[in-house]
Amino acid sequence: MVYRIYYSDLANDIAGGVPLPEVRVNGVALTPCPVRPKAPPESTVWSRLDNGEYGGASPAAPLLTATNPPYWILTVTNRRTPHYPSADNSYFAAYISREFLRAPHNYDMVVVRMRAPTVPDTQAGESPSLANTTREVRFWSMCQDEPISTGVVRCIPDNRARLKDGLATFVISDPSRKPSEETLIRHGATWIAWGALQPGDFVYGPEIDPIPASTPTFYYGGLLYRQTVPNPAWQKSMVNISNLPRSQWKTAMGDYWPDSGYCRSADFELLGFGCVSR
Repeated sequence: MVYRIYYSDLANDIAGGVPLPEVRVNGVALTPCPVRPKAPPESTVWSRLDNGEYGGASPAAPLLTATNPPYWILTVTNRRTPHYPSADNSYFAAYISREFLRAPHNYDMVVVRMRAPTVPDTQAGESPSLANTTREVRFWSMCQDEPISTGVVRCIPDNRARLKDGLATFVISDPSRKPSEETLIRHGATWIAWGALQPGDFVYGPEIDPIPASTPTFYYGGLLYRQTVPNPAWQKSMVNISNLPRSQWKTAMGDYWPDSGYCRSADFELLGFGCVSR
C-alpha cells in the first residue's frame, strides 16, 4: 500500500499538517514504525541517482522500444477507466534510450517543451478548488523513472519548473552533459537527471532481485508527465483530448503538447528547444 502526498503547503511538514493514516487488521491497529527524518539528497541510493554517470552495460538485445522523437502514450481516468490510474490523475508517458546517445546518433540529452498548465498557488493561500477559476489543473509534474525497476529518479513539481513565456522546457541527461545554469536560465529550462547507480549500489527489480550498477539498469528512461484534477472547462487537458483519435491529440492540445526529441549539447546551447530539429 502506498500513501502518496504530492506536495505539501507546509514547507517543514511533508505530511501537510495531518497525522499519517492508522492501519488496522481485523480491527486491531498496527504499531507504526518510528518516523524517520528526511534524508539529505546524497545519503540514500534512491536520493542520489542524479549524482553519477551511467556506467552500466548496453543490453545484449533491446529490452524496450524507444524512438526519436519519443512516442507518447496516454493513460487517463475517464468513463471507461474510472479507477485507473486513479480518480484524479492522468499521464503522458514515453520511453527514452541511451541507444541515441551512442554512434551513429551521438546525442547528449533529451529535451521536452510544453506550455505549462496554470495551477492555483496554494502556498500563497489560493484555494485549491478549481471552481470559479480559470486555473487549468490542480497540479502537474514532469518525472523521469527507471522503467525496469519502476524507481523514480526525480520529479519536478509545477512550482519548481522554470518557465519562459509560459513554456516549460526540460533537459534529461547525465551530469556531465548537463547544460550550464546560465544556459538553462536563458532557455527557460529545468534539468532532470537521467539516473545512474554508483559503483556497488543496486536497485530491486520486479521479482525483488537486486540489480547492480553494471547491468543495463538506467539504460532506458521513462518520462512521465502528470496532470492532477484538470478543470472540466479546460478543453486541452489530457482527459478531454483522450476522447479523440490519437492522430488528433497533438493538434487538439496545441503548445500544451509535450514536444520532445534528442539533442547535442552545442545545439541546445545555441538554440534551446530548437535543437530537436537539428
